[in-house]
Amino acid sequence: MIKDDLSRKIAKRFNLSIAESQRIIDFSFDEIRKELKKNKRVEFRGFGSWYTIKYAPRVYQDKDGKVISIPRYRQAIFRQSKNFYKR
Repeated sequence: MIKDDLSRKIAKRFNLSIAESQRIIDFSFDEIRKELKKNKRVEFRGFGSWYTIKYAPRVYQDKDGKVISIPRYRQAIFRQSKNFYKR
């Protein structure tokens, strides 16, 4: 399923236009993104949660001996709830 499929299903179920349902989806993901940027956890009971993990800076050496420096970064993680995958 892609975003367009989801927006069509929402529009049909709640008697909205497709544009309105797309704005709702965009707003929802924007809010999730904003909270993750603040290092906050986002949780939907029965579905899953998003959170961020911080990785420390690292230095690697490739096969030619060249030193590669990787700066500190954060990564968003999604973990589905136990109820979701048991269904």
